[in-house]
Amino acid sequence: MKFREFKPGALCSLRRLFAFGLFAVWGTLSLPAVSWSQGTVNQGESNSAAVLQESTTSAETKALHEKLAKYLTGTRWEGQFSMSGVKGNQTETYEIIKAEKGAEGDNWNLIARIKYGGKDATLPLPPIEIKFAGGTPVITVDRVTFPGFGTFDARVLIRQGQYAGTWAHLGQGGGVGGHLFGTIKKMDESELKQKLDRSSRKQKAEEK
Repeated sequence: MKFREFKPGALCSLRRLFAFGLFAVWGTLSLPAVSWSQGTVNQGESNSAAVLQESTTSAETKALHEKLAKYLTGTRWEGQFSMSGVKGNQTETYEIIKAEKGAEGDNWNLIARIKYGGKDATLPLPPIEIKFAGGTPVITVDRVTFPGFGTFDARVLIRQGQYAGTWAHLGQGGGVGGHLFGTIKKMDESELKQKLDRSSRKQKAEEK
């Protein structure tokens, strides 16, 4: 086998190529690894995103509460309820004169007219929980005592101008219960104003 003659010029070129290669490798190793950290969010950015998300959620929740308060205030609930062990349904009517979000948790303050067991009264109810299944409000009553009426348990879903759910009047021997359903209608402005004025006068008289 015959070796070709190795020219000095080629050796210089080879040296220059080797030197350039070493410089390129050193330069690459000395650069920060930007491509590996692009998906990393620093603590400051993470905190800012969390605060923004919390602020947005709070605003959305507040808007949802305001919408529900406006929707419930001045409504008449007309429907039927069943009682376990009793054939047929009976009619029922409720009115929510005023609704506003309470300061704590899911509690709401309601002034309502209740007709039940031969009684008919308009009164401020104890704090009532209203929870949301997505954007759907669910009245949640857990062993709440309504003055003059007794202790109740209920779950009532509100959707598209209708309500449906379960109820129980707790008492000795397990009490009674069943299902309920009906429609929700708005009172006219003049009727609502009269009821609000009457409720306000009654409340002031009781406070004296």
